[in-house]
Amino acid sequence: MNPAVRLLAAPATEQTPRVLDILAEHGAKATFFLIGERAARAGALVRRIAAAGHDLGNHTWSHRSLWLSGPGETGRQVRQGHDAIAQAAGAPPPPTACAAQAHAWSKLCRR
Repeated sequence: MNPAVRLLAAPATEQTPRVLDILAEHGAKATFFLIGERAARAGALVRRIAAAGHDLGNHTWSHRSLWLSGPGETGRQVRQGHDAIAQAAGAPPPPTACAAQAHAWSKLCRR
């Protein structure tokens, strides 16, 4: 995971292309933590992020607060986000690239 630049709650169809252009201009890499339901609607953009060599991370399916969710809903959010990102990108994000809001849930990211 790229420690220098971390972008959360992506992809945003208006801002993300410009961010990608700026990163390319500077030869910089970033980690994009993707919301699964957004990734599912923006497959071409997710593939562009991955093709540019940026890391992909899982920011859950809908960005719902995991602090307010029980274990079942938390697991569903992480798994569904992971699956959507994998399908949009053509490859799954690495298992350690999960932005689960509570570290207690981090083992769910190691699917």
